[in-house]
Amino acid sequence: MRVLVVEDHPIFLDGLQLLLATHKPDTTLSKASSAEQALALLDDGPKQDVIVLDLNLPGIDGIDFLAALNERALFVPTLTMSAEVNVVAIRQALAAGALGFIAKTAAGTELLSALDTVSNGSIYIAADIEARLSRGQRAPAQPADLPERAQALGVTPRQYGVLKLMSRGFSNRQIAQSLSLTEHTIKSHVRALFAVLDAENRTSCVRRAESMGIITPP
Repeated sequence: MRVLVVEDHPIFLDGLQLLLATHKPDTTLSKASSAEQALALLDDGPKQDVIVLDLNLPGIDGIDFLAALNERALFVPTLTMSAEVNVVAIRQALAAGALGFIAKTAAGTELLSALDTVSNGSIYIAADIEARLSRGQRAPAQPADLPERAQALGVTPRQYGVLKLMSRGFSNRQIAQSLSLTEHTIKSHVRALFAVLDAENRTSCVRRAESMGIITPP
């Protein structure tokens, strides 16, 4: 099995490498410390059987990385991970095509089980985390004007603000200026909205949001 680990913490990488060498000696491990490096490996290197992806990467984050995989039509089973169990981020990752999530605090045996499950094309989410996803526990507090449908899909307040400005025809640059954010951040939010709303472009994203009652046509 070929495994690509996208992780910027050397200690975690070393631990995972030792775990695989001990319990899965036939595994070929490739390592990337950034999404950019991982994409270059995937574009030019050997085909990978599974990706282990840290959601909190510097530069291009995990959600953007999954969007980049979709844009390249690279459908590699991906297990996401994070030190923080953020239900909104997990929902976005699953909506963007990830097949599972595991907390970095999980035991090595659980990580091995998760890898086996995801590499076979099945979804892996630990029972306690699945319960949080179902109940929406630990989700950030939502403003009163954020529609329940948007909350259920895991749309964040910031993404909702971006969506409303998109519906008014604002460009990414105009949205960034309006919200005092970087254009890169806005692009990240737009890609996440595409994933959550199963949209291919800005027009279809806005139309789907309108048809679902998330936003009102201007």
